[in-house]
Amino acid sequence: INLDFKKIKNTNLLHHINTAISENVLQKVSTQVTQIPADISLHPMVKKLLDNRIAMANNKLGIDYGMAETLAYGSLLLEGINVRLVGEDTVRGTFSHRQAAIHDTNRDDLLDNAYIPLQQLGQENNTQFNIYDSILNEECALGFEYGYSTINLNDLVIWEAQFGDFANGAQVMIDQFITSGEAKWGILSKLVLLLPHGYDGQGPEHSSARLERFLQLSAQNNIQVIVPSTAAQMFHALRRQALVGFIKPLIIFMSKKLLRYKEATSSIKDFTSGGFQVVIADTLDFIANQQNATQTIERILICTGQVYYDLIAFRSQHEINNVAIIRIEQLYPFPMEQLITELKKYTNINSVAFVQEEPYNQGAIVQIADTINAVCNTVFTNSKVQFDIVSRPSAAAPATGITKLHKEELDSILDRAFLL
Repeated sequence: INLDFKKIKNTNLLHHINTAISENVLQKVSTQVTQIPADISLHPMVKKLLDNRIAMANNKLGIDYGMAETLAYGSLLLEGINVRLVGEDTVRGTFSHRQAAIHDTNRDDLLDNAYIPLQQLGQENNTQFNIYDSILNEECALGFEYGYSTINLNDLVIWEAQFGDFANGAQVMIDQFITSGEAKWGILSKLVLLLPHGYDGQGPEHSSARLERFLQLSAQNNIQVIVPSTAAQMFHALRRQALVGFIKPLIIFMSKKLLRYKEATSSIKDFTSGGFQVVIADTLDFIANQQNATQTIERILICTGQVYYDLIAFRSQHEINNVAIIRIEQLYPFPMEQLITELKKYTNINSVAFVQEEPYNQGAIVQIADTINAVCNTVFTNSKVQFDIVSRPSAAAPATGITKLHKEELDSILDRAFLL
């Protein structure tokens, strides 16, 4: 293994690096993954997906999560980094967003004759793109990928849970090895766990990837825990993991809702500049264009994940102009300095609230409430500034699984967030 151990000693997991790619690289990858051999008969849904990706590359559509992932993998292959992605239904993507393998619908031997565009790109550049559908045995599958990642430290190795809660069956691997292997035995790993997570009115077992468990296991810079809210953030997070000097596992809580959500797509310039943002400021026009906006804002909402889009939709619908919304994209290591810098922009604050869609006894707030409270006390010396928590009520199960109750709970969250 060829490693620079001076870089590995750099444990600043909040260090910002530029992970952008050139537009030439973006176009090269886009062309490779959308030009399918003429003798392959495409499924109509796959053809539409590829047509959309062509439009994305031509700046006619926003780039979605599936395309962002593809651009990250393709660009890394061009830079000499192997990519390995394993999980149940991962080749297609549980939510049909990936379609990494193209099948000829006129053939019966689909599994033996898949065309994998990224594999072709890798072969042309002496790198490997390997993607596999795994068996229904999370402990076994995740254990293998962890072991593989410890002896292939230069590769980007990803294990994806079909739904985030599927990681429950692999909890012993997470507890005993992934989060503590370095502390106990000095074993290094850059394994990525890709865990779908989000409250969309589905049942308890398809809502939560148990964010609170991973934050409880976070200490001594052992792992990274992120919740990317845009396609470009997903892209930069994957490239950051492959390119930075430090070697730590990365846990990505990926929203199912945002995979095709128009507001969560990104433009080409978001991929050709910048890097992963651990904190995202309020970027809405009403704040950017409002004179003395930092003085007129009286309440700040801090959130993570897809609830951000519920909050901005509610704020727009009700024409609320005195509330700012800040996203925390990296929950561990917690970006305290970056959050302090952002909060200091506002000088007339009465209250700050952390808003989450999970129940009160679950989600991020279980572990970060004291940290955010300390940040607020540092920034707002006025004792009149209150810190609130807005969430679903404490619950034994992650979600109700009843659409009506789910909506009632979400409506309550939004009303309380904006003090209505």
